[in-house]
Amino acid sequence: MMVVPITQERSNWCWAACVQMSLGSFSHPTPTQCALASLALPWQGQACGNCCSPQPAPDQVDPCNVVLDTTLVTRLLAGFKIIAQQSNNVPPVETNLRASLGPNSFAMALVDLVAFHYMIVYTYDSAARLYGVANPAVSNQGLTSWSWPQLNAGAGMQYLWRITDGVTS
Repeated sequence: MMVVPITQERSNWCWAACVQMSLGSFSHPTPTQCALASLALPWQGQACGNCCSPQPAPDQVDPCNVVLDTTLVTRLLAGFKIIAQQSNNVPPVETNLRASLGPNSFAMALVDLVAFHYMIVYTYDSAARLYGVANPAVSNQGLTSWSWPQLNAGAGMQYLWRITDGVTS
């Protein structure tokens, strides 16, 4: 399954960029990241108002620039008819990741590189033993290849979802 990489617009919006990539992969209308934040952040009690307003000055707190709880990412995707089925193994193992990848599915992973971070894993090259990754934190990185030890660094992969289209599946 092919994924078009999208860079996160604020430092904690990896989740919003991954939701955009998920929607775009299945040709769903794709709201802006600020619209997604304005919709979803109140679900976790964030008093953020309109996240599409201009960002505060660097020396001020940005109430919209927060990470979304894992259960709310699933809820947000479901609202757009995207099925996000969480792996039963916590932390996920490599076999669960490979099982999530297919012609009509890919994986969204929450990994601990330095801090918890959402990324899309869209394919596995068994000959090279590398995963195709769309990392929204790296501007213009596009699609890159990572090994399992890279994906499972730090505290490891904490959550894994198999992403499929709820409209066509």
